[in-house]
Amino acid sequence: MRAALASLLTQLPRDAAPGTPGDTLSALQDTLARDSMAAAAGAIRDTVTPPPLPGGMATVFRFLFQVPQWIQIAGAVVGAVVAAWVLYRIWQHRLGIVTWLKTRSREVQLGLAAAVALGVIVASIVGMKSWDYMMHNNDFCSGCHVMNAPFQKFAAGAGKHQDLNCHDCHQQGMYANVRQLVLWVAERPEKIGTHAPVPNARCGACHMVAPETPGVAATAGRERWQHAQRLAGHRVHFESDSTVLQKLQCVTCHGAEVHRFVPSTRTCGQSGCHEKQAVKLAGMAKLPEISCVTCHAFRADLPGLATRDSAVRAMVPAEKQCLTCHQMTGLLARYKPELDPHKGSCGSCHDVHAHTTPADAKGSCTKCHAELSRSPFHAGVNHRRVQSQCATCHVPHAAAVDAADCVTCHTSVRQRGLFKTPLPFDTNTVLRNRAAPPPASTLEPQGKGDVLPEELPPVRDSPAPPPATAAD
Repeated sequence: MRAALASLLTQLPRDAAPGTPGDTLSALQDTLARDSMAAAAGAIRDTVTPPPLPGGMATVFRFLFQVPQWIQIAGAVVGAVVAAWVLYRIWQHRLGIVTWLKTRSREVQLGLAAAVALGVIVASIVGMKSWDYMMHNNDFCSGCHVMNAPFQKFAAGAGKHQDLNCHDCHQQGMYANVRQLVLWVAERPEKIGTHAPVPNARCGACHMVAPETPGVAATAGRERWQHAQRLAGHRVHFESDSTVLQKLQCVTCHGAEVHRFVPSTRTCGQSGCHEKQAVKLAGMAKLPEISCVTCHAFRADLPGLATRDSAVRAMVPAEKQCLTCHQMTGLLARYKPELDPHKGSCGSCHDVHAHTTPADAKGSCTKCHAELSRSPFHAGVNHRRVQSQCATCHVPHAAAVDAADCVTCHTSVRQRGLFKTPLPFDTNTVLRNRAAPPPASTLEPQGKGDVLPEELPPVRDSPAPPPATAAD
């Protein structure tokens, strides 16, 4: 009915003046739109699995933990006194009790023995159920940990971890459990202290190498997945000589995200290690599909005998990672590797963690070429003004300088046709093609190598050098 009415109202005019029936219909349409949005939001909310809120025994435990401290202590003292008094009275009348049992008929004795055995069995079952509830049931944890958001993550989209209980990963010894309970009753802290941490060995109980399938982790009855220790990212972090990295735990990177198991590659900046290395280039940080593994091969599978250096090299982005996103269009289409003397990768000049535009790479030349500022050509009077502007002469992606690059500034040379090469070979072919042909010359051509040049070189205006002598 609501849908039919909404469809009918969409066909009515909404440009009527205020106070008219059209204005009333417009307001009614807005109301229906808001109701539809609210209904859609409610439908989405209903599809999400609700968190396991306390119920049953969890309610009893929560009530006991929230009882005032003096009542808890008084109850424990009274219970201990009553138990001691009962045991004392039984010990005092032990002979009379034994005599009374011996004088009973066989049927009574068997009935009493059956009652005692039944009591022991019931107590054992209750104890086992209580132990299983406290150690293997998430409801027991939710008696104190009312964490709606983490439980939502755990219930929806946790992958294979969705089948786990809290205690499958969070385990501690009996002493730690009793100590935690005593401290809670005695101190009543406002916040629950750190307890039941997840060590690396606990994660390794499942993420271990299956002997029949090297390189793949497996546990009986569970799915298989890639073994963590063979991945380049894990080897770089866990096999380092750094004292900081040696303290790393699995939860350092995965942390609470393990409840819905977002890969640690999306939480690198949240673990306190790489928060300063954010991807900022050209708005890439706004793309949800861009993560650390887009450039860093964190999941590269290495051979078992590979060294950590191999893992480090696998993690360093190569040109193929850059070209995955930066296709060969525009400026990169004119990239000529044969003209580029550099042997590094794209990251040698482009710092994707700091640079926001491609032009920022112009200031990175001095990282490798700091000594060039002392050379006569770069520090001389003629080129001092462009000493810090490398791109004026060195074209990006083709840094080798040809004589054709000089005419960008030295325009008078091209206009007057003064091409005086100081080198024994010709580098001004491009410049001569742009200028008028040189005047005729009776000198022999000076070609490059043993091949005659296609055209004559310019006439030498300066005096010829003296001929070589025998002493030379």
